Amino acid sequence: NPGFLTGPQYLREGQVLGNEGVVDAGRFILPFGTKGEKVALAFLSGEYVPPQGEKLQPALAQLAQQRAAQLSTQGSSARPAVYALILLNGRLDEGLQAWLQERGVELFGFYPYTAYQARIPVDALNEVASHPQVRWVGQPNPVQKLDPELLYFMGDQTGERIWLCVNLFAADEGAKEAIASMAAETGVYDPSLGVFAIVADAGTVNRLLDMDAVLFVEPIRQATVAHTESMASINADLLWYYGHDGRPQGGVSIKVGVMDSGLSYHWDFYNVWNGTAGYNRTTETDWWDDVLGHGTHVTGTFLGEGVAQFRYRGVAQGLRDTDVDGFDLLISKVFRLGDDGRGVSEGNSVYEGLLDMQGREARYKRQVFNYSGAASGINLRGTDDRSRRVDELFRQNIVPVIAAGNDGPGGGTVGLPGVAKGAFTVGAIYDDELGYLDQVTDYSSRGFTGDGRVKPDVVAPGSWIDSCSNSSNNGYLYNLEGTSFATPHVAGLVAGLIGHYNMPAWATKAVILATAIDLGQPLYAQGYGKVDAMLAHWWSGDRTWHVWWDVNGDDGDLKAIDFNLPQNASLLRVVLVYPDAPAPSGGFWALKNDLDLYLDKEPFQEGPHGEWEVRYELDNVAVIDVYNATPGNYRIKVYTYNQVEDSHQPWAVALHIVYGSLYPNVTISLSAPLEVPLGVDFEVVGEAEASSYVASGVYGSISLSDGLALNEMRYVRFAPDLAEEEISLPGRSGINQGNILAGFTRRLKWILRGTQEGWQNVTYTIHSINGGTASVSRSILVTSRVATAIEFLSSGAVAYRGQTYRLSARLSRTDTGEPVVGRTLNFQIDDWSDSAPTDLDGVASVLYTIPHDAYLGTRSVTVWFDGDEAFQPSGTEGVIDVVWAAEVWGQVNLGDFVGNYTDVRGRIEVRQYAWYDLALDDAGSFRFYITEPGSYDISVKASHWLRQTLRNVDVTSDFVTIYFSLVNGDIDGDNEVTLFDFGQLVVAFGSVPGDSNWNPDADLDGDREVTLFDFGILVRNFGMVGDE
Repeated sequence: NPGFLTGPQYLREGQVLGNEGVVDAGRFILPFGTKGEKVALAFLSGEYVPPQGEKLQPALAQLAQQRAAQLSTQGSSARPAVYALILLNGRLDEGLQAWLQERGVELFGFYPYTAYQARIPVDALNEVASHPQVRWVGQPNPVQKLDPELLYFMGDQTGERIWLCVNLFAADEGAKEAIASMAAETGVYDPSLGVFAIVADAGTVNRLLDMDAVLFVEPIRQATVAHTESMASINADLLWYYGHDGRPQGGVSIKVGVMDSGLSYHWDFYNVWNGTAGYNRTTETDWWDDVLGHGTHVTGTFLGEGVAQFRYRGVAQGLRDTDVDGFDLLISKVFRLGDDGRGVSEGNSVYEGLLDMQGREARYKRQVFNYSGAASGINLRGTDDRSRRVDELFRQNIVPVIAAGNDGPGGGTVGLPGVAKGAFTVGAIYDDELGYLDQVTDYSSRGFTGDGRVKPDVVAPGSWIDSCSNSSNNGYLYNLEGTSFATPHVAGLVAGLIGHYNMPAWATKAVILATAIDLGQPLYAQGYGKVDAMLAHWWSGDRTWHVWWDVNGDDGDLKAIDFNLPQNASLLRVVLVYPDAPAPSGGFWALKNDLDLYLDKEPFQEGPHGEWEVRYELDNVAVIDVYNATPGNYRIKVYTYNQVEDSHQPWAVALHIVYGSLYPNVTISLSAPLEVPLGVDFEVVGEAEASSYVASGVYGSISLSDGLALNEMRYVRFAPDLAEEEISLPGRSGINQGNILAGFTRRLKWILRGTQEGWQNVTYTIHSINGGTASVSRSILVTSRVATAIEFLSSGAVAYRGQTYRLSARLSRTDTGEPVVGRTLNFQIDDWSDSAPTDLDGVASVLYTIPHDAYLGTRSVTVWFDGDEAFQPSGTEGVIDVVWAAEVWGQVNLGDFVGNYTDVRGRIEVRQYAWYDLALDDAGSFRFYITEPGSYDISVKASHWLRQTLRNVDVTSDFVTIYFSLVNGDIDGDNEVTLFDFGQLVVAFGSVPGDSNWNPDADLDGDREVTLFDFGILVRNFGMVGDE
C-alpha cells in the first residue's frame, strides 16, 4: 500500500468533533409541494382526500353538538372539546400555531401529509375549520382507524378476544378509563405515546372506533425469537486486544440491556452478574430462569466473558459489575417457551420490555439494548405501537439494536419493531464455509420497509453461532442460526463505541453505518454493509473518519461542514442519522421531520444544492457514496425541508474516507519445515496480510498431497490485553480467519504428519469477498532421519558493550527429548559467528564479546544444526539485550605487598547502586559495569587493607577510570590499625601455611610467612583509620 502508513503502530482514534466546524449556512425555504406533498391524509388503509368544499366533517360537527349538550345537561362548567385531525393547505407556520393556541386548540403530533392531531374546543370548531390555511377538520372513519389485519377479525361472531393496542390522539385519563371499562383485560398504558394495551372482542372494537379519542386500533402481533470465528469476522477480537470491549473506561460504566427469554446463570456472566437485575413480563418463571435458552445464548454473544471456555467470549466481554446505581445489565424477560418449542411473546410483554429499557426510573435507563425478536409482517411501515416506542427510545439517546427477522429471502419481510426508524436493525450473514462466507443468509429478512426505507441497517454473522447454554452453567449451545444471533454482535460493538467515545446514540449509529463494508449485495438485503469493529473505532494511514453532531431549527435551516480531501480517495461515504419524532400511529409512512443531505464540491452552490444529494427518501438515514473522489474542498450540507414537530431536530453526520483500494491485495505466506521425520507431527503456519482498507471474511484453508495427514487446525485470534490465543479444531482444513485490516495479519496453524517418505506438498489458499483469491505452496521432505530441536538457553540475557558473554544452546531429539551429543551447533549475531560441539547434556557454548560500538537494543541470535546422516537439521532464534553501561576500569596499589595480587579478595561498593566482589589481575586491575548514569561514591576494601573511598565519581561516559592506593595492616578487618591487630599478629608470628596458627591476613607483605617484616608494617601504619 505505497504512501500509506498502516498497521498497529499507526492506529489513530476517530475524529469526534461534536459541533466543531458546523456553521450556520442560512435559511432557504422551499415551496410546499417541492417533494410532491399533497393536501391529503395518508392512512395505512390508503390516501384520503376530503370531499371538495367540505371544511368541517359533518359527523364531527354533530359529535361536537352532542358533547356540548351532554356537558350542559350534566351542569358541567368544563369547556367541551373533541379530538380531530386538522388538515392544512400547506405547512404549519408560527402565525397559525399561535392563532390556534389562542383559541384553546391543543396540537399533539403531525400526521401525513399535512395534518395534525388536535383537541379542539367545541366553541372554536367552526372558526378553526373556516381558517384559510385549514383545508378540513374531521375524524378518521372506522376503516381508517383500523389496522387492515383486523378486518377479518371484525367479522367474528364467536366472541373471540385478542390482544389489541389502542392508540389515542393524546394521553387522556378519561378515555383510558372508558376503554378499560369495555375491555376484558388491560395491559400497559403509556401516556407519553397515548398507547393502551387491552384484550377485547370484535364488538368492543366497534365501540372503540366510535370514540373520538381513539386514533388507531391495531393487533398486538405475537413476536417470536429471531434466531468463535464470528468475532474475528467483524474484528471484535481486536476490540478485546485494545481494550475497547465494553470495559469501564475512566471509571464510567456502560448501562446495557437485553429483552429476550431471560438469563440463566453461567460462568461467562461472572463479569457482570452481581450488577444484573431484571423484570419478568411473562407468565413463566422469573427472569433468571431462561427456560427457552435463547436469551442466555444471545447474551453470551453480546457480553459473555468466556470464563468457562475462552473461545466463546462475547463482543463486549469487558463489561463489568461497576456497582453503578441502576445496574450495569438489565434483563427484561418478554418471551416464554411456546407450545411449538419456539420463544413467543405474551400480550403486551414486548412493549413492557421496551419501557423497561427506557427506564422505569431515570437510573434504570439503558444506553444500548439488544432485542433479538420480531413480529412478522409484509411491507410493514414502522407506524405501529412498538416501532413508535423504539423511535422514542432512540430520541432519548438509547441505541435499540433489533433483529430484522427470519422471514427471508422475500422482500419487504423485515419484522416489527425492526422496521422502526429508531431501530438499529441487523440482518444475518454466514460467518464460515467457502462459498457462503459474507453472503446474506436465505432466512434473513429483507427490506425495503413498506414506506420505502432501507432496512436492515447492517448485517453481522448469524449462522453457526456458538454461545452459552441455559442448562449448564459452564456449557454451550452450538451452531445456532438466525438474525437473533447476528444482533448481539452489533449490540456489543455499540457498547464498545459508547465506552470509547460516549457520543449521542445517532452519532454512534452514523459511525457504524459509515464504516460498514459493502459486500456487493442489494441494499434491501445487506443494508449499508457488514459491521467492522476496527473500522468503527480507529483509522490509519489509508483511511480516516470524522463525526459531527448539531441541531437544525425550523423549515429551511441549513448547516454546513467543510473538509479538504488532499488526494484521490477510493470512497467517500457521508452518513446522516437523526432521531425523528415517533411515527404517526396508523400512518402511511413513518417519517415526520424531513432532513436532507447534500455533498458539494468547490465551487460551492448556495442553499440546498450539491453535486450529490439524498432528498426524496422518507428516511431518517441518508447515505452518499462517492467512488474515486478527486482532491479538493468539499462541503456537507444538512437541510431541514420540513420541521413538523418540536422546535429543533438533532442530527449527526459521519464521514468515512478510504484512500487505499477497496479491493486489497492480500499477501500470504506459508511457513513449513524443509524436512520432517516420518510419522512425527509437525506444524505449518499460514499468514495473510491486507495491503489496504480491510479484507473482509478471509477464508483460509490448506490442501495436502497424499503423503501428508491432517491432525488438527489451530485457529489464531487476538485476545484481551494485547495477547493472542489459539483454538484447536481437530480435523478441520479451513475456516474464516476473519476480517484483516490493512497492515494487520491473521494466522492459521495446522498440525500435520508425514505418512510417506519423499517430497510432499502443502498449499495454503485464501478467498475474500473483496480481497480475491491467493495461494502459496511449500514442498516438505518426509524422511526417516531423526528430527532435532534446539533450545536457546541464553535468551533474554542482558549484556553490555565490551562484555564477554557465554551463549549456550541445547540440541535434543524431538521424539524422545534425549540430548544429541557430539554434534556441532553454530551461533551467529550480525557478522560474528562461532561454533562448538554439544556435551553429554547436548549443550554447546561459545563466548561472545559485545563490540564497543555495538548498537543498543535487542540483538537476534541464530543457532542452527546442519544435520547429518542420522539427524535432521534444525534451528532456532533467541535474543540478548544490549544495554548502555559505563565500563569502569580501575587499578589498586596494595601498600607494602609483594605477594600475588590475584590471591587478594575484597569488595567494591558503588554507593546507592551496587557492590561487586573485588577480583584483581596480576597488575592490580579490575573492571565492572554501571548501567545507570550518575555521580557515585566508590570504595574498595581488600582483606587486610584499610578502605579507600573516592567521592562523587562522574559515571556518565562510556569509559570511567579510577585508581586506589590501600594502606596495609587491618588484620581483623575493622577498618583501623589497632592493638587488636597486634594481638592477631603475635598469635600468628612465625607461622607458615599449614601451621595450626597460620593466619593469611597476618601475612601482611604476602611472602607466605609471618615475620618481623609484618611487624614493621603494622608499627609503621599503627593508628591509621580507613575511609567511611
